[in-house]
Formats: sequence, C-alpha cells, structure tokens
Amino acid sequence: MSRTFTPAAVQGMLSRETDQVYLQLLTITAEDLETPIRVTNDTLPVSSRGQEFVVFPFDFVLPEAGTEQLPEVQLNIANADPRILNSLRPLASAPELLLEIVLAETPDVVEMSIPGLRLEVANYTADSISGALTAGHQLQRVYPGYRFSKAMFPGLYR
Repeated sequence: MSRTFTPAAVQGMLSRETDQVYLQLLTITAEDLETPIRVTNDTLPVSSRGQEFVVFPFDFVLPEAGTEQLPEVQLNIANADPRILNSLRPLASAPELLLEIVLAETPDVVEMSIPGLRLEVANYTADSISGALTAGHQLQRVYPGYRFSKAMFPGLYR
C-alpha cells in the first residue's frame, strides 16, 4: 500500500536528526456511544480539523508490510483513568477506531490515516486496556458488489 506524505514529513523521516514531532490521534466511535472519544498521546491537548483531542496515554504497533497474514494493529491504552473503560464496557457492538498521525506544527494535515478498524476483543487489567484492531468487516464484503442476474442486468441475457 503506497502512502503520500507531505514534504515536511518526508524530510523529517529521512533526516538523521529532525525537529518534526509526529503525533498519534485516536478516535473511538460506536453506534451506542453518545459522543466519540478523541485522544492523543501527546503531553498537551491537540486541536485537529476543529476537533479537540485530549491527552491520554496510548500506543499502537502497526503491522509489518508484506506479511502473508491479515494485518492487525496492536493497541494498548493506559487504564489510569476509568473514563475510557467505563465508556467501552457497556457497548453492545464493537467500537470502530480511527488511527491518525499528524505533525505537531500542522495538526490539521493528516499524514497517515488507518480508518475502519474494529476492536472486537479487549483485555483489561488495572493498568491497561489492550486488544488487536482488525479490518474484518471490510474483508467480508462481497466482491464484486453485484451478482449478474437477469433482474439486475437484463441486457446480458438476450
């Protein structure tokens, strides 16, 4: 999968030393979640595209490129504050997560985005909430999207 980065992000990635600071943003949504949960693992709150991301420690590990197994993103959220666990515990359906990376000096420009991830199973302890994020529902779509039947495509059956 190819990705397009801004020149500033590419320069920061390729430099031996850089002043660029890459921020991770996490948005958690669900049908029965009243408002989305938006957090950043920075030390200060971040405003990106008109949305406020509050400070909350988390990290994620991206899958290796080119592996033959289905990609999974490993997520670990600190359980220092019970708000996230208390929001996730009563959900009837798996929450959907959006992971984004932005530069600190241009937080409105998303350098990398991984949408449509689902947290199907979460494990939690007194210290952390962890789980594997998958794009399983994306992979269950029928391809092609239509069946070539007489009712849908009558011109094929003349």
